[in-house]
Amino acid sequence: MKENLTIIIMGATGDLTKLKLIPSIYGLLKNKTTGKLSVIGVAFLPADPNAILNECRKNIEDIDENVWNELKKIFHYQVLDFNK
Repeated sequence: MKENLTIIIMGATGDLTKLKLIPSIYGLLKNKTTGKLSVIGVAFLPADPNAILNECRKNIEDIDENVWNELKKIFHYQVLDFNK
């Protein structure tokens, strides 16, 4: 049975997210390894979720546009002050 999953990425504008995390999450979606998936990215500075994903896209080979559009729908971004 596939479980629903929410992934929260702290530091969503960083290199780890761009190089590894979003490409891996894309792979989960492409391989249909989870049930309903939601991804919430957080970081200090305001950012556009689409801009973050576009930076990540460079690190994904053979993009299936349907899967990519699904990722865009489930990715959300929130500014968060980690000191509060």
